[in-house]
Formats: sequence, C-alpha cells, structure tokens
Amino acid sequence: MRPSRRNEPLEPEWDDERPVRQPRPAQRRAQPLWRRLSIPARIAIALGTLLFMVVVAGIVTRIVLLDYRERHRHENQEASSAPADPPIVADKVHVDVIAAEIFENDSLFLFVVVSTDDDRKLVNFTGWRRFGIGAAKMSDDAGNKYTQKSFDPIVDVLLEKQWNNMPKAKLYRFGPGPVTSEQPRVEVLVFPKPPKAIQYVDLELGGKPIGETKPVKKRVPASLWQQ
Repeated sequence: MRPSRRNEPLEPEWDDERPVRQPRPAQRRAQPLWRRLSIPARIAIALGTLLFMVVVAGIVTRIVLLDYRERHRHENQEASSAPADPPIVADKVHVDVIAAEIFENDSLFLFVVVSTDDDRKLVNFTGWRRFGIGAAKMSDDAGNKYTQKSFDPIVDVLLEKQWNNMPKAKLYRFGPGPVTSEQPRVEVLVFPKPPKAIQYVDLELGGKPIGETKPVKKRVPASLWQQ
C-alpha cells in the first residue's frame, strides 16, 4: 500500500498542447476604428473628406469674393456721388468767314459772321471794323501782311445797303449789336487786295469785341473771292 503524501503540493495535470488564449471582446473594441475598417472603406472616407474640404474652400472663397465686390461697389458709389470736376465747355461764340469779294479791283471785303449755339448766351458784339487798325490783322501764304482799312462812314453805309440787298440778309443782321442763338450778326472787314497767286490769307481778330480774351484766327482760301 502506497503511503500518502499529505505534505507534498498537488501538481496540476496539463495536456500535451496548451490552449491559445483568444482576445476578449473588450480588447477587440479597444482597437482604433481606422484599423478595423476595410481598405475600400478607408478609401471612401478619405475621398469624402477631401471632397468636403474642397466644398468648404469653395464656399469660403465665394464669401470673400462677395465681400470684396460689395466693398468696392460702395466705394464706387461714394466716388460717383462726389461732385465731379466741371466739364470743359467748347467755345459758345462762333466766328466764320462766309463770303469774300474784290471791290473795284482795289479792296478785299471779308464778310465775318458772329453767332452762338447757346440759347442762354448773349454776346455784346462791338465789332472789329469800328476799332480800326489793330483790331483785325491779315497775312497770306507768301508772308505778306495787310492792315485793315480805316473806318469810313460813307463806305460802311454803302456796305450795309449792299448787304441788305443780298439773300443772306434775312439770316444775319448787319453790323455790331447783340448776338443770340436766334440772331447772328455779320460785319464786313476791308483789306487791300492780295496778289493774284496767293492761295489763302490768315485772318486774326481780337477777342475783346466778342467778349473773349484770346484772338480768333481763321484761314480764308483764295477760292472764296476768286469764284
């Protein structure tokens, strides 16, 4: 009979192969979510995130552009509401040579019209003829200079009568006086006759008779009195 060993510890009995310890469910849930997803799922999430970022960037850009346009629109409105510089107005008084004649093969008559296209403009035309020497000057393409013939009451009365017999007398009043848009005036200037081969003459008229500070310059072709 085998004696009992009460004081000896009992040794556990093991099989030949130890069992493999399986991970507990709690340990599986502790793994990162990214690692538990499949590769297609990861790609889909990455593409969705990228698309979301693109959409957000587009919205932010649009808001910035709208704010920029709105600020510039207000700036432009303020600039347009500010008083602008006064526009440059063209000369409202017009001076034109409408006719020319050789009188008695001695003198050149130039018919000068003063008019205005401004319905509110009144020109107190005092005339160049009465001012005499210096109020009107003339030169030609050959360099010749001409002095206006002095005022002669008899000659000027004849000139007025001659003008009143012309068809244009209905359009233009003769001699100095008030000029409006409805009533232009004409004055005849008398100069020595230019040589035959002259092509044109340059007429320089003082600005004071029409209320201007600068002189008026006009080029008159010889064909005007050679017709």
